[in-house]
Amino acid sequence: MPGFKQGPASRGSKKWLQVFVNEHQELLHRHLATSLKLPDGDTIRWLSPLKDDDFAEYRDQAFLDRLGIALDLAPLKEFWPRGGHQANGMASQGRAPVRSSWSRRSRIFQR
Repeated sequence: MPGFKQGPASRGSKKWLQVFVNEHQELLHRHLATSLKLPDGDTIRWLSPLKDDDFAEYRDQAFLDRLGIALDLAPLKEFWPRGGHQANGMASQGRAPVRSSWSRRSRIFQR
């Protein structure tokens, strides 16, 4: 299942997440690394919203597929409602997925 194409946002937190992920990753990485207490040298790889993917957002199985997560014990549809949470942004750090809402990230920039 592909992501849900969003196109460029014109205002609000969705716009600023798109701008930071695609144009100012170093600044975003620096603040997130400090806030998440990542070890020196660890990097964050953004999976959405990416300009070359039309700023797509992911949910349900597409979310897990994008992160490379396989559910070996039970399929997602057995315990997760279809059309569940759609993440505005998605990234991975090392082997562990990193997902947080924009509201958490926006607090980082207000410091």
